[in-house]
Amino acid sequence: MKPSSVRVEFLPMLISFLLITIATPREAVANSSPTDFAAGGYATETRIPNLLRQFNSSLQALATRVSPAVVQVTVTGFGPQDEKSKDGASLIVRQHAIGSGVILDPDGYIMTNAHVVEGARQIRVLLSSPVPDSPLNIAPVGKRQILDAKLVGEDKNIDLALLKVEGHNLPTLPLGTNRSAHPGELVMAIGSPEGLQNSVTLGIVSSVWRQPDPEQPMVYVQTDAPINPGSSGGPLVDLDGYVVGLNTFILSESGGSEGLGFAIPAAAVKFVYKELRKYGHVTERKFRRACKKLFSLGSWSRSAAKLGSCYFRRRTRRSG
Repeated sequence: MKPSSVRVEFLPMLISFLLITIATPREAVANSSPTDFAAGGYATETRIPNLLRQFNSSLQALATRVSPAVVQVTVTGFGPQDEKSKDGASLIVRQHAIGSGVILDPDGYIMTNAHVVEGARQIRVLLSSPVPDSPLNIAPVGKRQILDAKLVGEDKNIDLALLKVEGHNLPTLPLGTNRSAHPGELVMAIGSPEGLQNSVTLGIVSSVWRQPDPEQPMVYVQTDAPINPGSSGGPLVDLDGYVVGLNTFILSESGGSEGLGFAIPAAAVKFVYKELRKYGHVTERKFRRACKKLFSLGSWSRSAAKLGSCYFRRRTRRSG
């Protein structure tokens, strides 16, 4: 799915709203007569609500455009039980996990996080249902399209995996590899936190070059858009519907969102996607070579925004 050619101008709307909010009361008092307040004051008062409605409509339009390309990933497998038996032995039990993914190719190629499909014996993908006009039009769970998926390849160090489902003309999202992310830029996170499919949250880019653990040389796009368990693998998109990064993990004391979410940058996702689709794996040498090439594209800050993840290691705090 290609982004709309008409840019959704959020920031100008916000700036206009703030300027009108500050300036309108003074102008109304200084330049308006009692007759103006009685006859034409209503037009001035409605300008602010109209801007809010435009901003609201723009958010809805963006969510409607990008949501169809975001899927829920359900995984069934076996793993050790948290509690050991009385004799101290670990028990292997059936486990279920839920994550998110984004369709990058209309023929059914889907990117998600490797930890989402870790230990999987069966992987299924739940495609998004059309956005209903009312709660009465929501499709029952049994009628939603569920497809079996196979694991094409994964890289646990980078924490990315490529899935394939049998499908054609599926909606897709473009990777924003030729666009630089900036701190303060508005972004949307879409996924299935706690299994709640197509949940949409709004925030900003907090940093385009964040190293959460100083002992591990890995960097991410940081956002304050709420991300929770189950959001892993879902996209972080900009105002034009381009994928800024793939939501991967959070830093949290409570286990839920505390405004510290981290996404693997789009340039890294694109490189790994191509490698996994062609070879089924990624070699560290190739990835480091790709990082050096990205560094030569421009200034440090711009390359940092595009590069993001030259070095990956296992992480312990994930969003699910």
